[in-house]
Amino acid sequence: MHQFIITDKIKQLEIEDIKENLFHYSYDNKSLKALVKNNTSKEDLSYISAYSSFKGEIYENIVYELLLQYALTQDEITRFVLKGPYQDKENLYIKSGLLIDSSSQIVYKSAYKDISEFDALFFTKDSVYFVEMSTSKKTSSLNKRLTKKYALLKMIFPTLTIKALIVVTIGSTGLKNFPPYATIWLTNDLEDEELIEKIIFAKKVKNDEFYTQYHDIEKEITAYLEYNPDVFSDKVSSIEDDSLVFYVQKMHHFEDFKLIWLSQSLIKKLKLHVSEFYKGISAFNDLGEEVLKFNSWKTNYVGTGYNDSIKDEIPKNDGSELIMRRDLFKEFLKIIDKNETYYKYKKN
Repeated sequence: MHQFIITDKIKQLEIEDIKENLFHYSYDNKSLKALVKNNTSKEDLSYISAYSSFKGEIYENIVYELLLQYALTQDEITRFVLKGPYQDKENLYIKSGLLIDSSSQIVYKSAYKDISEFDALFFTKDSVYFVEMSTSKKTSSLNKRLTKKYALLKMIFPTLTIKALIVVTIGSTGLKNFPPYATIWLTNDLEDEELIEKIIFAKKVKNDEFYTQYHDIEKEITAYLEYNPDVFSDKVSSIEDDSLVFYVQKMHHFEDFKLIWLSQSLIKKLKLHVSEFYKGISAFNDLGEEVLKFNSWKTNYVGTGYNDSIKDEIPKNDGSELIMRRDLFKEFLKIIDKNETYYKYKKN
């Protein structure tokens, strides 16, 4: 099994040849800029928090740029998802699926709500790698997020092996707790204070010509958002899953995710075809009829609904459902050897 090895350039964060590219990315620098202009002490907790978050954004973009260069040298990497200044915002109004969002990030949405975000994605012949980057020395929160992302990608790409590439800084703790599918890369800390200060006050550079920077490269580096018939469930492996229906719930701070879906073996037995991944989570029969659909929702937010505080991101009601057409449900019951059971709930 191929193992991707970190290069000295990535380990040392050597950025001289990509430094200008960093000014093409979007940054959330309003709060930090205001603190600097108001001469807020660097010892102030608000400054420390804002600066650390902003520094993490720059670090992520640096690693992404270096990883993009790295992909060009690795024959095993067949496709690399482009984001940031390399992407047009053509998916602004797509409400569900794996896509590039309005901030040019790689996300999976369901009914316009972000389910998960990926720092980077790339593919080999038989695997998909999702990349997570962090400047925090404590990795427990990062580790917890992997389960959800792994489950989501396994559902989207059932015939591919799902792997993770974790990029953190030297001195990070908890590295032995990461799952076996994760490869760990350690880099130096980002300590270029001059660069950070320039980006804080820099105006975003227009990307009119930036999109074409890699067009002449012989190796195929492209956004993996087109339909690939070899990665969906009508070509699943012959392995029989022990659990016919799985349920995943992960809660991390304000990121709450609940997923209900059928196992690969059951999808195969029911002769279903999973939808193209950028169109949401559903499955069709041989006649092309949608007979299985996953929905999730969040409503009745704590805040005012004007996106003016963190309360506007906290729902009072949320949930998930797996909807199955009645004829498919009967086939499902035959396979699991169960009778129909109905429950009634009364409100107090």
